[in-house]
Amino acid sequence: MDIVALLVSILALLFSIVQFARDSSRKKKESTLNAYNALQYDTFEKLNKYVDMSTIEYQSDAWEKITICLAQIENFSVGINTGIYSLKILNRLGGAFFIRQFEKLMPVIKLKREKNVSPGSHYDEFEKTVEMLRKRR
Repeated sequence: MDIVALLVSILALLFSIVQFARDSSRKKKESTLNAYNALQYDTFEKLNKYVDMSTIEYQSDAWEKITICLAQIENFSVGINTGIYSLKILNRLGGAFFIRQFEKLMPVIKLKREKNVSPGSHYDEFEKTVEMLRKRR
């Protein structure tokens, strides 16, 4: 009888672990979907107004708006790179678009890195996310 009780307990533990893993995975996917959706409306929609980033002047009004958008993208990228959000889901949602946005923003990113007003790396998390997406594709 003790062996049966032990087996039932072990099976219940295994079932709980599997359920926990599934729930965690689902929440991660859901949070990625929600965060990316917010990024689309709060950031990418604003960036679509700018066609040629190489014409953006340093510290202009457009520069400030684009810098805010880049900060939001960097924040999302930190979530991807630390595992809070799912790279796989990002890739399926809009991996190619995300990569194109990085390429489009590269003139501003390069200028920001050259000016290096605030010490440290600029948009390295965004770049790392793009590199991982390129490897997946």
